[in-house]
Amino acid sequence: VSVVGLTVAFGLAVDDTVHFLNRYWQELSSGASEVRAVRTAVERVGPVLMLTTIVIVAGLAATLTSDVPPTRTFGAICMATLVFALIGDVIVLPGAILMYQKFRGTQASKSPAEPQ
Repeated sequence: VSVVGLTVAFGLAVDDTVHFLNRYWQELSSGASEVRAVRTAVERVGPVLMLTTIVIVAGLAATLTSDVPPTRTFGAICMATLVFALIGDVIVLPGAILMYQKFRGTQASKSPAEPQ
């Protein structure tokens, strides 16, 4: 059950990351700088990611009251994975994007499909 919980939570976490990156690419394609694109993505997508994570974690909290240990484990693993994924999406990912651009020393492509 714990492997299933991790898989489910990881799938939800990936969806949140894609949502953030989609907004980032939209901002870049509209002519924003990397810093502005990251800031706008955090400002517009961050609250949505936080709210959805809070709602899902609150729902999963009910599993912690179960008398069945695998169900409690499932809920705890899902909750922890989603919280850490949120931290990664809102704090680590924006920093990693900006550090990568600084390390690379060039501006990012305006679209993920454009060649460098």
